[in-house]
Amino acid sequence: MNENKSYHQLIADHVFLGGASDVAAMVEQDGVQVIVDLREESTGCATAAPGVIWTKIPLGDDAAQDQVALFKNAIDAVVAAYRAGQKVGFHCGGGKGRTGTVAVGVLLELGLCQTQEEAEAKAKTIRPVISLKPAQRAALMQLYPQTQERTAMKTIQIFDPALCCSTGVCGVDVDQALVSFSADVDWAKQNGAQIERFNLAQQPLAFAENATVKAFLERSGQEGLPLILVDGELAMAGRYPRRAELARWAGISQLAVEAKPASGCCSGSSCC
Repeated sequence: MNENKSYHQLIADHVFLGGASDVAAMVEQDGVQVIVDLREESTGCATAAPGVIWTKIPLGDDAAQDQVALFKNAIDAVVAAYRAGQKVGFHCGGGKGRTGTVAVGVLLELGLCQTQEEAEAKAKTIRPVISLKPAQRAALMQLYPQTQERTAMKTIQIFDPALCCSTGVCGVDVDQALVSFSADVDWAKQNGAQIERFNLAQQPLAFAENATVKAFLERSGQEGLPLILVDGELAMAGRYPRRAELARWAGISQLAVEAKPASGCCSGSSCC
C-alpha cells in the first residue's frame, strides 16, 4: 500500500479496511469489488463507482443491544468474498471500533491467528487507529470462545474473617465490598479459576491446619484478615483482591476482564 493511503490491507491485495472516506480510493486505486459497510447510520454506498457490490451490516457504534449476530454476519460477508476470489473492503465511520472488531474476527475465522489477543495485536499493527470497545471484544469472545488465551490456572485460597455466612453477603446491612468481591469470585470461577474460601467462624480448622495462615494469625491477628494464598504462597492480606488481580493470578485473559462488567445480586439493603 502506498504511504499516502489512509486505508490498509488486512490481507495483501485481497482484503482492505478503513473508514467511510476511504471507500472511493479502495475501489479506484486497488480495484476493490465488494464493499461491506458496517454503519447502522449508512444511507448508501460511499462510492458511486459502477459494478461495486455493496452490503450493509447495520452495526451501531454504541449500540445498547446485543450485536453478536451482526458481527458474525459482517465477518462472514468479508470471508465469503475473499474465498470467492473477490477483492473486498470493509469500513465503518472512522475505521476504528466496528472495523477493528470485524478485522479481528476475519483473522480468527481464516485461522491466520490462534488467539483473540494475537488477532487484535495483528490488526492494530496493520491499522494502528483500531480501538475495540469492551462490548465489541465481548462479542468476539462469544463468537470465538476457543481462541481465548489462558495461562496455567493457579489455586487461589481466600481466608475470610468471621462472617455470617460463606460469603458474608447476607442480612440487612450488607458490606458492599463483600458484595462486589463475591460477584468477582463468581465471575472468575465462570472463567475457569480455582478458588476456595474459608470462613473463620465456620471453618476454624482450615486456619489452624495451614502453617502459613496459622503463622500469619499469630503475627497479625484476626484483624489482618482476609488473607489470600496463591498456590500456597501469601499473595495479599488486609483487603479483598480486585477482579483484575484475581484474573492475573488465575491466568484469565485481560480481554475477559475488560469485556465483562462486575455485577451482583444484591442492591441497597436487600440481597437475593
